[in-house]
Amino acid sequence: MKLEMPWPPSINGYKGVSNGRIILAKKGREYKELVSLTVKPERKLTGRVIMEVTLHPPTKARVDIDNRMKALLDGLTLVGAYEDDSQIDKLIINRGIVIKGGKVEIEMKEVEGCQFDEDHLNAIRSEGL
Repeated sequence: MKLEMPWPPSINGYKGVSNGRIILAKKGREYKELVSLTVKPERKLTGRVIMEVTLHPPTKARVDIDNRMKALLDGLTLVGAYEDDSQIDKLIINRGIVIKGGKVEIEMKEVEGCQFDEDHLNAIRSEGL
C-alpha cells in the first residue's frame, strides 16, 4: 500500500507537559487533524508490517529525520492504516529531496509470520519493498 502524508512536526513540538502530565501539543493536534482529513488508506493492515518512509523536507534546513516518526506513525494509526505501530517489524527511513511544503511518501505491506519467528525475520531481512 502506498500513501502520501503531510510533513509531520518534530517530536520536540508534538507533545508537551501541562500540570505534570504529558499532553499532545498544539502542533500535534493540528497534525492529527490534517492527517485525518487528507490521508485515506485503501485498507487496514492487521498482520506484521514492513514499511519504507521517504521524508521530503519543506526546506534545506537541518532535519533529524527520526524526530518526525512519532507523529507520522501515530497518524497512520489514527487513519486506520494499521491497528498499532507495534505491528511494524521493519522500518526504513529515507531523506528525500526538498519539496515546498514538505511531504512524506510511505510504502507498506503485510508480511506473514510472527514477530519472533526466525523464518519470518529471515524473510524480512531478504524482502525488499
